[in-house]
Amino acid sequence: MSDLKAFTNETRSDRASMQTLSRNGKTVVKFVAQSGVVAVVAAETPDALLTALRRKLERKLRRSGHLKQADSVAE
Repeated sequence: MSDLKAFTNETRSDRASMQTLSRNGKTVVKFVAQSGVVAVVAAETPDALLTALRRKLERKLRRSGHLKQADSVAE
């Protein structure tokens, strides 16, 4: 992953950071949560799929006790 070239879009907030990366014509978005969790997602992934995956992950984390209701991301 270190040979990916970062370009144009990098944002940071107190919740997470986001960086757009490109290599061989492929573009991905790298998210780093405040907790240090890293997700790399293809830029062409539909928003509906990302929303569904987020809901599924939040459900699993709540069920396992790793995420409280207040920790969920609002839409």
